[in-house]
Amino acid sequence: MHFFKKKRFSILFVLALLFQTVLAPFVFAEETAEDKPSLVALGDSITFGWNLYGEDEPDKSKPSKHAFPNYILDGAFDVTNLSFPGWTSGDLLGQIKTNPVYLPAITEADVITLNIGNNDLLKAADINNLLNNPEPLTDEKIAEITEKIEAASIQLYSNLAQIMGAIRGVNQDAPILFYNTYNPFGSHMDQVFPGLHLMGEKIILGVNENVIHPIATDAPGTILVDAYSAYNGKQVDYILPNDVHPTIKGQKVLASLADQALFSLLPPELPELEIELTATPTESTEGPVTVAVATNHEEISEMKWLPGELEVEDFENEGNEISLSNPVFEVTENGVYTVYVLSGTGEKKVNTIQITNIEEKVVEPPVVEPPIVEPPHEVPPAEEEPPAEEPKIEEPAKNEQKVTPEKTETKSGPKLPNTASPLYNMLAIGLATLLFGSVILFVYIRRNRSA
Repeated sequence: MHFFKKKRFSILFVLALLFQTVLAPFVFAEETAEDKPSLVALGDSITFGWNLYGEDEPDKSKPSKHAFPNYILDGAFDVTNLSFPGWTSGDLLGQIKTNPVYLPAITEADVITLNIGNNDLLKAADINNLLNNPEPLTDEKIAEITEKIEAASIQLYSNLAQIMGAIRGVNQDAPILFYNTYNPFGSHMDQVFPGLHLMGEKIILGVNENVIHPIATDAPGTILVDAYSAYNGKQVDYILPNDVHPTIKGQKVLASLADQALFSLLPPELPELEIELTATPTESTEGPVTVAVATNHEEISEMKWLPGELEVEDFENEGNEISLSNPVFEVTENGVYTVYVLSGTGEKKVNTIQITNIEEKVVEPPVVEPPIVEPPHEVPPAEEEPPAEEPKIEEPAKNEQKVTPEKTETKSGPKLPNTASPLYNMLAIGLATLLFGSVILFVYIRRNRSA
Protein backbone atom coordinates (compact mmCIF):
# COMPACT_ATOMS: atom_id res chain seq x y z
CA MET A 1 0.00 0.00 0.00
CA HIS A 2 1.48 3.30 -1.07
CA PHE A 3 -0.18 5.02 1.89
CA PHE A 4 2.62 4.02 4.27
CA LYS A 5 6.12 5.38 4.48
CA LYS A 6 8.48 2.93 2.91
CA LYS A 7 11.14 3.09 5.62
CA ARG A 8 8.77 2.45 8.50
CA PHE A 9 6.96 -0.26 6.58
CA SER A 10 10.21 -2.05 5.83
CA ILE A 11 11.48 -2.06 9.42
CA LEU A 12 8.15 -3.31 10.72
CA PHE A 13 7.75 -6.28 8.48
CA VAL A 14 11.36 -7.36 8.35
CA LEU A 15 11.33 -7.65 12.12
CA ALA A 16 7.94 -9.35 12.22
CA LEU A 17 8.71 -11.90 9.56
CA LEU A 18 12.09 -12.71 11.06
CA PHE A 19 10.48 -13.40 14.40
CA GLN A 20 7.82 -15.61 12.88
CA THR A 21 9.77 -17.64 10.32
CA VAL A 22 13.35 -17.80 11.54
CA LEU A 23 14.18 -16.30 14.89
CA ALA A 24 11.15 -17.11 17.01
CA PRO A 25 12.40 -20.55 18.16
CA PHE A 26 15.78 -19.09 19.11
CA VAL A 27 14.84 -15.83 20.80
CA PHE A 28 16.81 -15.27 23.98
CA ALA A 29 14.98 -14.62 27.22
CA GLU A 30 16.83 -11.38 27.80
CA GLU A 31 15.43 -9.81 24.65
CA THR A 32 13.49 -6.68 25.54
CA ALA A 33 10.27 -5.27 24.14
CA GLU A 34 12.24 -2.33 22.73
CA ASP A 35 13.51 -4.66 20.02
CA LYS A 36 9.97 -5.31 18.74
CA PRO A 37 7.62 -3.15 16.69
CA SER A 38 4.65 -1.68 18.55
CA LEU A 39 1.05 -2.85 18.29
CA VAL A 40 -1.83 -0.97 19.93
CA ALA A 41 -5.05 -2.98 20.41
CA LEU A 42 -8.31 -1.03 20.74
CA GLY A 43 -11.56 -2.79 21.58
CA ASP A 44 -13.89 -4.39 24.07
CA SER A 45 -13.96 -7.68 26.02
CA ILE A 46 -12.99 -9.73 22.95
CA THR A 47 -9.74 -7.82 22.57
CA PHE A 48 -9.34 -7.94 26.35
CA GLY A 49 -9.46 -11.74 26.39
CA TRP A 50 -12.35 -11.95 28.83
CA ASN A 51 -13.02 -15.25 30.62
CA LEU A 52 -9.67 -16.72 29.52
CA TYR A 53 -7.74 -16.21 32.74
CA GLY A 54 -5.72 -19.09 34.02
CA GLU A 55 -4.43 -19.83 37.50
CA ASP A 56 -1.34 -17.79 36.70
CA GLU A 57 -3.47 -14.68 35.98
CA PRO A 58 -5.13 -13.64 39.24
CA ASP A 59 -5.54 -9.98 38.24
CA LYS A 60 -8.59 -9.81 36.00
CA SER A 61 -8.35 -6.06 35.68
CA LYS A 62 -5.61 -6.54 33.09
CA PRO A 63 -5.96 -8.08 29.64
CA SER A 64 -5.43 -11.84 29.46
CA LYS A 65 -2.26 -13.21 27.94
CA HIS A 66 -4.57 -15.27 25.72
CA ALA A 67 -6.05 -12.17 24.07
CA PHE A 68 -5.56 -12.38 20.29
CA PRO A 69 -3.19 -9.35 19.96
CA ASN A 70 -0.55 -11.35 21.87
CA TYR A 71 -0.70 -14.16 19.29
CA ILE A 72 -0.26 -12.01 16.18
CA LEU A 73 2.81 -13.19 14.24
CA ASP A 74 3.66 -15.49 17.15
CA GLY A 75 4.18 -12.63 19.57
CA ALA A 76 6.35 -10.52 17.26
CA PHE A 77 4.95 -7.24 18.63
CA ASP A 78 5.22 -5.22 21.81
CA VAL A 79 1.47 -5.10 22.53
CA THR A 80 -0.27 -2.21 24.26
CA ASN A 81 -3.81 -3.47 24.93
CA LEU A 82 -6.14 -0.47 25.36
CA SER A 83 -9.42 -2.39 25.58
CA PHE A 84 -11.95 -3.07 28.32
CA PRO A 85 -14.89 -5.44 28.87
CA GLY A 86 -18.33 -4.02 28.16
CA TRP A 87 -17.14 -0.99 26.16
CA THR A 88 -19.25 0.29 23.31
CA SER A 89 -17.91 2.37 20.43
CA GLY A 90 -18.96 5.48 22.37
CA ASP A 91 -16.94 4.38 25.42
CA LEU A 92 -13.80 3.85 23.32
CA LEU A 93 -14.24 7.20 21.57
CA GLY A 94 -14.52 8.94 24.94
CA GLN A 95 -11.30 7.31 26.16
CA ILE A 96 -9.42 8.36 23.04
CA LYS A 97 -10.57 11.94 23.53
CA THR A 98 -9.98 12.22 27.28
CA ASN A 99 -7.57 9.56 28.49
CA PRO A 100 -3.96 10.88 28.28
CA VAL A 101 -2.64 7.36 27.68
CA TYR A 102 -4.42 6.68 24.41
CA LEU A 103 -3.25 9.24 21.85
CA PRO A 104 0.48 9.00 22.74
CA ALA A 105 0.31 5.21 22.43
CA ILE A 106 -1.55 5.44 19.13
CA THR A 107 0.98 7.96 17.85
CA GLU A 108 3.90 5.55 18.34
CA ALA A 109 2.10 2.44 17.08
CA ASP A 110 3.42 0.49 14.08
CA VAL A 111 0.19 -1.52 13.81
CA ILE A 112 -3.28 -0.86 15.27
CA THR A 113 -6.09 -3.39 15.74
CA LEU A 114 -9.69 -2.26 16.20
CA ASN A 115 -12.50 -4.59 17.32
CA ILE A 116 -15.44 -2.60 18.64
CA GLY A 117 -19.21 -2.39 18.19
CA ASN A 118 -20.24 -5.78 19.51
CA ASN A 119 -21.60 -4.37 22.75
CA ASP A 120 -23.47 -1.65 20.84
CA LEU A 121 -25.54 -4.43 19.25
CA LEU A 122 -25.80 -6.70 22.28
CA LYS A 123 -27.09 -3.86 24.47
CA ALA A 124 -29.54 -2.65 21.83
CA ALA A 125 -30.97 -6.16 21.50
CA ASP A 126 -30.93 -6.66 25.30
CA ILE A 127 -29.26 -10.01 24.73
CA ASN A 128 -28.53 -10.62 28.41
CA ASN A 129 -32.22 -10.37 29.24
CA LEU A 130 -33.11 -12.67 26.35
CA LEU A 131 -30.60 -15.28 27.45
CA ASN A 132 -31.72 -15.12 31.06
CA ASN A 133 -35.40 -15.32 30.12
CA PRO A 134 -35.60 -17.47 27.02
CA GLU A 135 -38.92 -17.34 25.31
CA PRO A 136 -40.04 -17.81 21.72
CA LEU A 137 -39.14 -14.87 19.45
CA THR A 138 -42.37 -13.61 18.00
CA ASP A 139 -42.49 -11.42 14.90
CA GLU A 140 -43.35 -8.45 17.10
CA LYS A 141 -40.31 -9.09 19.32
CA ILE A 142 -37.99 -9.46 16.35
CA ALA A 143 -39.36 -6.23 14.82
CA GLU A 144 -38.79 -4.42 18.13
CA ILE A 145 -35.20 -5.66 18.39
CA THR A 146 -34.53 -4.83 14.72
CA GLU A 147 -35.71 -1.25 15.21
CA LYS A 148 -33.37 -0.82 18.19
CA ILE A 149 -30.48 -2.32 16.21
CA GLU A 150 -31.05 0.11 13.35
CA ALA A 151 -30.90 3.10 15.71
CA ALA A 152 -27.76 1.71 17.38
CA SER A 153 -26.15 1.15 13.95
CA ILE A 154 -26.54 4.81 13.04
CA GLN A 155 -24.75 5.84 16.21
CA LEU A 156 -22.14 3.11 15.72
CA TYR A 157 -21.31 4.44 12.24
CA SER A 158 -20.82 7.97 13.60
CA ASN A 159 -18.63 6.78 16.49
CA LEU A 160 -16.47 4.59 14.24
CA ALA A 161 -15.90 7.42 11.79
CA GLN A 162 -14.75 9.67 14.66
CA ILE A 163 -12.48 6.93 16.06
CA MET A 164 -10.83 6.50 12.66
CA GLY A 165 -10.41 10.24 12.33
CA ALA A 166 -8.81 10.50 15.79
CA ILE A 167 -6.36 7.70 14.97
CA ARG A 168 -5.33 9.22 11.64
CA GLY A 169 -5.06 12.62 13.28
CA VAL A 170 -1.97 11.46 15.19
CA ASN A 171 -0.73 8.49 13.14
CA GLN A 172 -1.02 8.38 9.36
CA ASP A 173 1.37 5.48 8.82
CA ALA A 174 0.27 2.48 10.86
CA PRO A 175 -2.12 0.04 9.19
CA ILE A 176 -5.44 -0.37 11.03
CA LEU A 177 -6.69 -3.96 11.17
CA PHE A 178 -10.45 -3.46 11.54
CA TYR A 179 -12.46 -6.55 12.55
CA ASN A 180 -16.04 -6.97 11.47
CA THR A 181 -18.61 -8.56 13.79
CA TYR A 182 -19.13 -12.31 14.08
CA ASN A 183 -22.37 -14.03 15.06
CA PRO A 184 -21.81 -15.50 18.54
CA PHE A 185 -24.92 -17.67 18.25
CA GLY A 186 -24.36 -20.82 16.28
CA SER A 187 -27.09 -23.02 14.91
CA HIS A 188 -26.69 -25.27 17.94
CA MET A 189 -28.29 -22.47 20.03
CA ASP A 190 -31.65 -23.17 18.39
CA GLN A 191 -31.98 -26.15 20.69
CA VAL A 192 -31.97 -23.82 23.69
CA PHE A 193 -33.34 -20.66 22.16
CA PRO A 194 -35.22 -21.26 18.91
CA GLY A 195 -34.70 -18.51 16.31
CA LEU A 196 -31.73 -16.89 18.09
CA HIS A 197 -29.22 -18.00 15.48
CA LEU A 198 -31.28 -16.69 12.55
CA MET A 199 -31.98 -13.40 14.30
CA GLY A 200 -28.25 -13.02 14.99
CA GLU A 201 -27.46 -13.70 11.33
CA LYS A 202 -29.90 -11.04 10.20
CA ILE A 203 -28.57 -8.42 12.63
CA ILE A 204 -24.84 -9.16 12.10
CA LEU A 205 -25.02 -9.29 8.32
CA GLY A 206 -26.87 -5.97 8.21
CA VAL A 207 -24.43 -4.21 10.52
CA ASN A 208 -21.37 -5.53 8.68
CA GLU A 209 -22.72 -4.58 5.29
CA ASN A 210 -24.05 -1.14 6.20
CA VAL A 211 -21.63 0.02 8.91
CA ILE A 212 -18.38 -1.92 9.33
CA HIS A 213 -17.49 -2.49 5.67
CA PRO A 214 -18.15 1.09 4.47
CA ILE A 215 -16.07 2.49 7.34
CA ALA A 216 -13.20 0.12 6.49
CA THR A 217 -13.38 1.19 2.86
CA ASP A 218 -13.46 4.93 3.56
CA ALA A 219 -10.79 5.06 6.28
CA PRO A 220 -7.33 5.40 4.73
CA GLY A 221 -4.83 2.64 5.46
CA THR A 222 -7.49 0.31 6.90
CA ILE A 223 -7.69 -3.44 6.24
CA LEU A 224 -10.95 -5.26 6.84
CA VAL A 225 -10.48 -8.44 8.90
CA ASP A 226 -13.35 -10.86 8.23
CA ALA A 227 -14.08 -12.45 11.60
CA TYR A 228 -17.66 -13.22 10.54
CA SER A 229 -16.63 -15.68 7.79
CA ALA A 230 -13.98 -17.28 9.98
CA TYR A 231 -16.47 -17.96 12.82
CA ASN A 232 -19.50 -18.85 10.73
CA GLY A 233 -20.52 -22.45 11.42
CA LYS A 234 -17.68 -22.95 13.89
CA GLN A 235 -19.15 -21.26 16.94
CA VAL A 236 -19.02 -24.52 18.96
CA ASP A 237 -15.20 -24.50 18.74
CA TYR A 238 -14.56 -20.79 18.76
CA ILE A 239 -17.13 -19.51 21.34
CA LEU A 240 -17.13 -20.30 25.04
CA PRO A 241 -20.17 -22.34 26.21
CA ASN A 242 -23.14 -20.18 27.19
CA ASP A 243 -21.08 -17.11 26.31
CA VAL A 244 -20.39 -14.74 23.46
CA HIS A 245 -16.59 -14.52 23.92
CA PRO A 246 -13.97 -16.51 22.01
CA THR A 247 -12.18 -19.55 23.33
CA ILE A 248 -8.38 -19.60 23.24
CA LYS A 249 -8.69 -21.33 19.88
CA GLY A 250 -11.05 -18.58 18.74
CA GLN A 251 -8.58 -15.94 19.90
CA LYS A 252 -5.82 -17.61 17.89
CA VAL A 253 -8.08 -17.58 14.85
CA LEU A 254 -8.50 -13.82 15.23
CA ALA A 255 -4.70 -13.52 15.45
CA SER A 256 -4.22 -15.62 12.31
CA LEU A 257 -6.59 -13.31 10.45
CA ALA A 258 -4.37 -10.41 11.48
CA ASP A 259 -1.34 -12.33 10.21
CA GLN A 260 -2.97 -12.70 6.81
CA ALA A 261 -3.83 -9.01 6.72
CA LEU A 262 -0.25 -8.04 7.53
CA PHE A 263 1.16 -10.41 4.92
CA SER A 264 -1.13 -8.82 2.36
CA LEU A 265 0.76 -5.56 2.89
CA LEU A 266 4.03 -7.10 1.78
CA PRO A 267 4.91 -6.35 -1.84
CA PRO A 268 4.42 -9.31 -4.17
CA GLU A 269 7.46 -11.44 -4.74
CA LEU A 270 9.32 -10.02 -7.71
CA PRO A 271 10.68 -12.22 -10.47
CA GLU A 272 14.41 -12.41 -11.04
CA LEU A 273 15.75 -9.19 -12.50
CA GLU A 274 16.00 -9.30 -16.28
CA ILE A 275 17.67 -6.76 -18.58
CA GLU A 276 16.67 -6.33 -22.21
CA LEU A 277 18.92 -4.34 -24.56
CA THR A 278 17.75 -3.11 -27.95
CA ALA A 279 19.91 -1.35 -30.56
CA THR A 280 18.56 1.19 -33.05
CA PRO A 281 19.01 1.26 -36.01
CA THR A 282 19.56 -2.37 -36.94
CA GLU A 283 20.62 -1.75 -40.53
CA SER A 284 24.07 -0.59 -41.58
CA THR A 285 24.84 2.95 -40.49
CA GLU A 286 27.73 5.32 -40.08
CA GLY A 287 26.58 5.79 -36.48
CA PRO A 288 25.82 6.46 -33.78
CA VAL A 289 23.74 3.48 -32.61
CA THR A 290 21.30 4.03 -29.71
CA VAL A 291 20.98 1.25 -27.11
CA ALA A 292 17.72 1.20 -25.08
CA VAL A 293 17.61 -0.54 -21.68
CA ALA A 294 14.43 -2.18 -20.31
CA THR A 295 13.87 -4.32 -17.17
CA ASN A 296 11.03 -6.34 -15.63
CA HIS A 297 11.26 -4.42 -12.31
CA GLU A 298 9.49 -1.12 -11.77
CA GLU A 299 11.89 0.21 -9.12
CA ILE A 300 15.44 0.68 -10.42
CA SER A 301 18.12 2.45 -8.38
CA GLU A 302 21.01 2.68 -10.85
CA MET A 303 22.06 1.92 -14.43
CA LYS A 304 25.55 2.08 -15.98
CA TRP A 305 27.32 0.97 -19.17
CA LEU A 306 30.89 0.25 -20.25
CA PRO A 307 32.51 -1.11 -23.42
CA GLY A 308 33.59 -4.76 -23.27
CA GLU A 309 32.18 -7.95 -21.77
CA LEU A 310 32.25 -7.28 -18.02
CA GLU A 311 30.90 -8.58 -14.69
CA VAL A 312 28.96 -6.94 -11.87
CA GLU A 313 32.15 -6.36 -9.88
CA ASP A 314 33.60 -4.23 -12.69
CA PHE A 315 30.95 -1.58 -12.09
CA GLU A 316 31.66 -1.08 -8.39
CA ASN A 317 33.56 2.17 -8.98
CA GLU A 318 33.30 2.52 -12.76
CA GLY A 319 30.69 2.99 -15.43
CA ASN A 320 28.89 5.62 -17.46
CA GLU A 321 25.60 6.62 -15.84
CA ILE A 322 22.36 5.94 -17.72
CA SER A 323 19.41 8.22 -17.02
CA LEU A 324 16.62 6.34 -15.21
CA SER A 325 13.99 8.64 -16.74
CA ASN A 326 15.27 7.93 -20.27
CA PRO A 327 17.37 4.74 -20.14
CA VAL A 328 19.29 4.96 -23.44
CA PHE A 329 22.91 5.56 -24.46
CA GLU A 330 24.77 5.98 -27.76
CA VAL A 331 27.83 4.20 -29.13
CA THR A 332 29.90 5.11 -32.17
CA GLU A 333 32.04 1.99 -32.62
CA ASN A 334 31.34 -1.69 -33.20
CA GLY A 335 31.99 -4.05 -30.30
CA VAL A 336 30.51 -5.61 -27.15
CA TYR A 337 28.94 -3.33 -24.52
CA THR A 338 27.86 -4.30 -20.97
CA VAL A 339 24.96 -2.74 -19.06
CA TYR A 340 24.74 -2.90 -15.24
CA VAL A 341 21.42 -2.54 -13.36
CA LEU A 342 20.77 -2.20 -9.60
CA SER A 343 17.11 -2.84 -8.74
CA GLY A 344 15.15 -1.23 -5.92
CA THR A 345 15.36 -4.49 -3.99
CA GLY A 346 19.17 -4.49 -4.17
CA GLU A 347 19.50 -7.11 -6.91
CA LYS A 348 22.46 -6.50 -9.26
CA LYS A 349 22.79 -7.85 -12.76
CA VAL A 350 24.59 -7.24 -16.08
CA ASN A 351 23.76 -7.98 -19.70
CA THR A 352 25.72 -7.47 -22.92
CA ILE A 353 24.92 -6.41 -26.46
CA GLN A 354 27.12 -6.63 -29.56
CA ILE A 355 27.07 -3.84 -32.11
CA THR A 356 28.18 -4.81 -35.63
CA ASN A 357 26.35 -2.48 -38.01
CA ILE A 358 28.49 0.66 -37.75
CA GLU A 359 30.45 1.29 -40.98
CA GLU A 360 33.48 3.49 -41.33
CA LYS A 361 32.76 6.82 -42.85
CA VAL A 362 34.07 7.21 -46.44
CA VAL A 363 35.99 10.46 -46.56
CA GLU A 364 35.79 11.92 -50.06
CA PRO A 365 38.75 14.06 -51.18
CA PRO A 366 37.97 17.72 -51.32
CA VAL A 367 36.93 19.04 -54.71
CA VAL A 368 39.75 21.18 -56.12
CA GLU A 369 38.72 23.75 -58.66
CA PRO A 370 40.99 23.67 -61.72
CA PRO A 371 43.09 26.81 -62.08
CA ILE A 372 41.84 29.37 -64.48
CA VAL A 373 44.30 29.47 -67.43
CA GLU A 374 44.22 32.66 -69.42
CA PRO A 375 44.60 32.15 -73.15
CA PRO A 376 48.12 33.02 -74.40
CA HIS A 377 48.63 36.48 -75.86
CA GLU A 378 48.88 36.37 -79.62
CA VAL A 379 52.16 37.79 -80.89
CA PRO A 380 51.42 39.99 -83.83
CA PRO A 381 53.30 38.85 -86.94
CA ALA A 382 56.49 40.75 -87.69
CA GLU A 383 56.02 43.40 -90.26
CA GLU A 384 57.77 42.56 -93.45
CA GLU A 385 60.34 45.09 -94.56
CA PRO A 386 59.55 46.54 -97.88
CA PRO A 387 61.83 45.21 -100.56
CA ALA A 388 64.92 47.28 -101.15
CA GLU A 389 64.58 49.49 -104.07
CA GLU A 390 66.85 48.59 -106.94
CA PRO A 391 69.19 51.39 -107.75
CA LYS A 392 68.19 53.16 -110.85
CA ILE A 393 70.61 52.67 -113.61
CA GLU A 394 70.92 55.85 -115.50
CA GLU A 395 70.85 55.50 -119.13
CA PRO A 396 74.31 56.40 -120.54
CA ALA A 397 74.46 59.31 -122.71
CA LYS A 398 74.33 58.63 -126.32
CA ASN A 399 78.06 59.41 -126.65
CA GLU A 400 78.95 57.33 -123.56
CA GLN A 401 79.57 53.69 -123.65
CA LYS A 402 77.09 51.52 -121.84
CA VAL A 403 78.78 49.95 -118.78
CA THR A 404 77.35 46.61 -117.87
CA PRO A 405 77.70 45.91 -114.15
CA GLU A 406 79.17 42.62 -113.04
CA LYS A 407 76.83 40.07 -111.86
CA THR A 408 77.43 39.11 -108.23
CA GLU A 409 76.22 35.76 -107.06
CA THR A 410 74.28 36.08 -103.93
CA LYS A 411 73.83 33.02 -101.89
CA SER A 412 70.36 32.55 -100.78
CA GLY A 413 69.79 32.85 -97.01
CA PRO A 414 68.13 34.90 -94.47
CA LYS A 415 68.54 38.54 -94.86
CA LEU A 416 70.93 40.04 -92.26
CA PRO A 417 69.98 43.17 -90.56
CA ASN A 418 71.71 46.30 -91.68
CA THR A 419 74.25 46.80 -88.88
CA ALA A 420 77.38 47.85 -90.86
CA SER A 421 79.55 50.68 -89.34
CA PRO A 422 82.89 52.44 -90.52
CA LEU A 423 84.40 52.34 -87.04
CA TYR A 424 86.35 49.14 -87.48
CA ASN A 425 87.78 50.30 -90.80
CA MET A 426 89.06 53.45 -89.19
CA LEU A 427 90.75 51.50 -86.37
CA ALA A 428 92.47 49.22 -88.88
CA ILE A 429 93.75 52.17 -90.88
CA GLY A 430 95.04 53.84 -87.69
CA LEU A 431 96.93 50.75 -86.57
CA ALA A 432 98.48 50.28 -89.96
CA THR A 433 99.64 53.91 -89.99
CA LEU A 434 101.10 53.59 -86.49
CA LEU A 435 102.99 50.43 -87.44
CA PHE A 436 104.34 51.96 -90.56
CA GLY A 437 105.53 55.08 -88.70
CA SER A 438 107.22 52.94 -86.06
CA VAL A 439 109.19 51.04 -88.73
CA ILE A 440 110.38 54.24 -90.36
CA LEU A 441 111.44 55.67 -87.00
CA PHE A 442 113.35 52.48 -86.13
CA VAL A 443 115.24 52.55 -89.46
CA TYR A 444 116.08 56.21 -89.04
CA ILE A 445 117.54 55.74 -85.57
CA ARG A 446 119.54 52.74 -86.69
CA ARG A 447 121.16 54.67 -89.52
CA ASN A 448 122.16 57.61 -87.33
CA ARG A 449 123.87 55.26 -84.91
CA SER A 450 125.80 53.67 -87.74
CA ALA A 451 127.03 57.01 -88.87
